[in-house]
Amino acid sequence: MQPDGADDAAKEAAQKDEKPDEKPNEKPAKDDENPAKEAAKEAEQQMMMQQDPNMQKQMTDQIASRAAEIAAEVQEQYAQALTPPPQEDPLVSLRKQELALRGSEIQQKAEQFQKKSEMEMQKESNDTMIDTQRLQQQEEIAQDRIQTQRDIAAMNAMGRNKNG
Repeated sequence: MQPDGADDAAKEAAQKDEKPDEKPNEKPAKDDENPAKEAAKEAEQQMMMQQDPNMQKQMTDQIASRAAEIAAEVQEQYAQALTPPPQEDPLVSLRKQELALRGSEIQQKAEQFQKKSEMEMQKESNDTMIDTQRLQQQEEIAQDRIQTQRDIAAMNAMGRNKNG
């Protein structure tokens, strides 16, 4: 076994140089792409954990933390899947109903106005027709009176001619 100082130095070197084969300009390879590097890394971590119980506790804490994060994400996704879509605000739906009612009232008033306008136009047309008929009757009556006056004047003239 190595002394504690050497142990710490080895840990720092291992953490700094996890991938000594990498060139500085290249992107680091993903762990999934290189199983041999992943296995070596795991073996190195196991050796460190056996040598340092604090490291083992730290790894256990990290695993527990990550497990809690994953569980929270799964619970949230499950809750979202079960939760119905958010409903509209009740005040908004009431306002929409009020606007719909107002719109129907306006349309009814417009229809009533249209009917009233048509009735007024029909009444004016009827009044004009009645006025025209009345004028024709008055003209006929006036013509009849004139004719009657002529007839009376002609009879009077005939009666004077006979008497005189």
